[in-house]
Amino acid sequence: EKVWRLSGACLSPKTSLQFGVSNDFDTNSQGQQQKNFSVRISGRSKISEQWSITTAVSYRKIDYYTRVDDYYEGQVGVTYTASRNLDVSAGLALRSNKSDLPTSEFDNNVLSLAAHLRF
Repeated sequence: EKVWRLSGACLSPKTSLQFGVSNDFDTNSQGQQQKNFSVRISGRSKISEQWSITTAVSYRKIDYYTRVDDYYEGQVGVTYTASRNLDVSAGLALRSNKSDLPTSEFDNNVLSLAAHLRF
C-alpha cells in the first residue's frame, strides 16, 4: 500500500480554510499496526473585531485488520475577544464511530466553554 498525505490552506485577511487528506499507517495503544485514511476540512472567520467562528468536519477510516471503523466528527465554535488579555470560547463537537464490531460503536457529543487569560 502506498502512503501519502496532502494538505493545504487558503487565506484571506478575515477567513482561513484548511484541508488535509492522508492515507497512512499508525500504531494503536496496544502496539498493533492499523491503516488510517482521513479527510479533514476546517475554517475560521473573523466576523468582527471581537467575534470569530470556527467549523470543522472530519472522517477517518481505521482498518484494525480485525475490524473496520468509520469515525465522523463535526465541530463548531465561537470566540469573543473582550480585550488583548481575555477571550472566551464555546464549542460543540459531535462524534460518531461506526464499526464492524458493535461493541466498538459510539456517539459522543461534547460542549466546551473556556476563558483564555494572557499576562
